Amino acid sequence: MKWTQTKVNSWKDKTFTRFLWGNRIYISLIVIALFVAWIYIFLVSDGYWYWTSWPGVTNYYSELAAAFNHGQLSLLSKPDPALLELQNPYQNNSERRKIRYPYDASFYKGKFYLYWGPAPAIILAGIEILSPINIGDEQIVFIATLGLFVVNILILLKLWKRYFHDTPMWTILIAVLVSGFASPLLWNLNRSEIYEAAITSGQFFLMGGFYLVCASFEKPVFASWKLALAGFCWALAISSRITLLLPVSFLVLMALLYLIKYLRENRLRLALLLACSTLPLLISLLGLGWYNWARFGSPLEFGYRFMLSGTDLSHVQLFSSNYLIPNLYNYLLNHFQVKPSFPYLFAEVGKNISFRTGSAVPLNSERTTGIVFSAPFMIFSIIPPLAWLKRRFLKTAPEASEAQSGERSRNLLEWVGLSLTGVVFLTFSSILVYYYETMRFLADVIPSLTLLSSLGFWQGYCYLRQNPISRYSYIFFSIGTAISSIMISMLLAMTGYSNGFQQLNPQLFNLIAEFFDHLLRVSH
Repeated sequence: MKWTQTKVNSWKDKTFTRFLWGNRIYISLIVIALFVAWIYIFLVSDGYWYWTSWPGVTNYYSELAAAFNHGQLSLLSKPDPALLELQNPYQNNSERRKIRYPYDASFYKGKFYLYWGPAPAIILAGIEILSPINIGDEQIVFIATLGLFVVNILILLKLWKRYFHDTPMWTILIAVLVSGFASPLLWNLNRSEIYEAAITSGQFFLMGGFYLVCASFEKPVFASWKLALAGFCWALAISSRITLLLPVSFLVLMALLYLIKYLRENRLRLALLLACSTLPLLISLLGLGWYNWARFGSPLEFGYRFMLSGTDLSHVQLFSSNYLIPNLYNYLLNHFQVKPSFPYLFAEVGKNISFRTGSAVPLNSERTTGIVFSAPFMIFSIIPPLAWLKRRFLKTAPEASEAQSGERSRNLLEWVGLSLTGVVFLTFSSILVYYYETMRFLADVIPSLTLLSSLGFWQGYCYLRQNPISRYSYIFFSIGTAISSIMISMLLAMTGYSNGFQQLNPQLFNLIAEFFDHLLRVSH
């Protein structure tokens, strides 16, 4: 009996071991996801772990949701009579600074509105009908950022298992870690306000729709419900951040071309799938047009020029090619400052000098660290478009990992690479010609750029793995850039725009600073 029990226990141990080994990729990803979520909570709460104790700054979306539930589009708060008496309330003078008002809200005909996309507020309004809760903008940023990270994990896992499963498992773990920590995602969590809430919500819905389209296209029969849900996600993306209209339109066009390629003969099925993916977008655009018309009398007026900010925007050229060169420098090459005290790296204010003319341009710049310095792993993003050009114009054969799959599978990989390249280009272009330059805007680009870089990282590994010297050099370089991207992002996020962590939780900040300073002294 004892021998039998020992045998049973041995069989159970082997079974458990086989289970762990067979599912090691999923277990590893779950552990990474939990660790990343822990860092997110640490930053967004400034070291305060309880959900209700997060030091929120704004709750604009919750206020807008309350307004929706009261049947109105303007905020419930009424303007100070002194604000109504100002000759020009949009001029930030000493008289206006004495008056309390929701900063950066739009002020029109005696009412406060929000120019940010209404989608998060609509969702909150629905939730609050079922269960009244108070959700600040910082909690929206956390949920959207964590959701975006989970979606990126699903996309990366799907690509790796389908095309690069013969590469070492550590290659996907590296890609997942970078996607979770890439700057400025952590930076935005440090100061989570309405601005970051709109950006991260838009990116979550944009990447969520992209994942659903990929999931539909990989099956022999395209799933109409996945395309419909993707269209719904993209509708929410546009309704969160209107600047995503261009990348969403590009993705819809790419999806249309892919569907036409394989359903050219089945026009009825093609029409059905196109309707599923585009109808939610059309409804969203019509809804946004009505929303603007009901507030400001024009379907194209979002209320930006009525904003109560530090600048009278009626005298500002919002979009101009004059901003292109300084913005390009700031978003790519503006470096950080190195100091001897924790956190050692500090973002610097962007430059407003046009390198073409040598004169200053009316560019409003905040602290920004360029992608080259804050996320060097993104250098791999140049590989997918170069690989596509090589195959198209040099007529080269696909790599071994791609050749094992069928033609449609290879076309899907090419579609993914081109789609991500287009999204990166269009989102980056939109912030390059804008008069306001700031670190958080890079969050419009980084999620898709990280996916493109991961794809390029895997492709580069496949190109060089036959040569041991090239392979090990590539591994050393890729791990170095990944670790640098993660560490730089963490250190920059500890200060953010205004050293919020140090101000709100000085005791914990000083403990962390003393710990790292001690490590440096010991190492020396």
